[in-house]
Amino acid sequence: MSEEKYTQQDTALKRFALIAPLLEPDLEAAEKRRRRNEILARGEISSRTLRRYIQLYRQQGLSGLMSKVRSDQGNSRAIAPEIIREAVKLKTELPERSVSQVIEILEGEQKTRPGELARSTLNRHLSRLGLTKPEANQTLPGHRRFQKGERNRLWQADIKYGPYLPHPENPKRKVRTYLVAFIDDATRLLCHGEFYLDQRLPALEDAFRKAILKRGVPDAVIEELNCALAAWLDGYYHLRVHGGTGEPPKVRLAASQRQPRRISFTELMDIFLWEEKRKVDKTGCIKVDGNLYEVDLELVGQKVLLRYDPFDLSSIQVWCGKKQYADAIPLNLVRSRDRRVKPEEPQKVAPDTEGISFFQAAEYKRKESLAGEPLTYAPKGGNIHD
Repeated sequence: MSEEKYTQQDTALKRFALIAPLLEPDLEAAEKRRRRNEILARGEISSRTLRRYIQLYRQQGLSGLMSKVRSDQGNSRAIAPEIIREAVKLKTELPERSVSQVIEILEGEQKTRPGELARSTLNRHLSRLGLTKPEANQTLPGHRRFQKGERNRLWQADIKYGPYLPHPENPKRKVRTYLVAFIDDATRLLCHGEFYLDQRLPALEDAFRKAILKRGVPDAVIEELNCALAAWLDGYYHLRVHGGTGEPPKVRLAASQRQPRRISFTELMDIFLWEEKRKVDKTGCIKVDGNLYEVDLELVGQKVLLRYDPFDLSSIQVWCGKKQYADAIPLNLVRSRDRRVKPEEPQKVAPDTEGISFFQAAEYKRKESLAGEPLTYAPKGGNIHD
């Protein structure tokens, strides 16, 4: 047996001895948790490594615990000097950037081919230059928190749990309150804050409207971060190898044998319809949010249930008991949407003419991944599986 093979088996046996207490069948959850904490308390491995060892052993047996030998061992793995310079520039520009993000940007700018630059290798070079986290923390005395330069450039909103108070309509019943607040990013000024009895969209819009009346119109309300989040999810996170599973989430999803349950667009819209109760007047009419509608004369004097899409008040279902009648006919449509909702503006990520950021690189990858992905819909009126 070669010395290298002996070393691998020795490593595997040591790792097996470490995880063996957790492999015992029919182990109680509490006992398993106690043993796991004992292993981690030794400080030899992290929780993530422990999970990985157990997974490898269950999938591959003892051979899965052997230390891996690089397939390119003996070959030159040097990174071109110009790539190192670009990586240093990106890391110096924003020290908080991770090595993975630096690689994403370099690949997005086509300065290196996808998969060509090893994270560990680049990390070693940056560490030697004092640009990775431990060294950077030693040389930098401090850092500033992110903030916009001027007032109303960016507002941030938050909702916090408040105290329980007696319900206004039923004092014997207590309800939780919610504090909705908007803060200006540059000045940290609280533009408006108010307690509400729920945390739904109308409460958020009411607080937002009052904040605008007090402090003016903001340039953005966290929309930039939402754009960046969408790019990061579909252009980076879903495409890169996950540390826990060893596979990109998108690849793992595609390999799943369990098919998603889908419903038709009509059924989906029906689930999210809003409901209101009205009494039909003697002319066979009802009012909803200032709009006047005509309903079946058979319903005169009766209370009816109205079901509608708050974003489209031109169509309203009419129910009485368990029977559905003909949809209400708009006679005077002064409002196309419920006053408690507002149209959603399309969000765009503007390209940078001088270079691309990490999120822009992720956005380009997201669009590329979606380009070849066809949309699928369930047929009207039934459930299907892919």
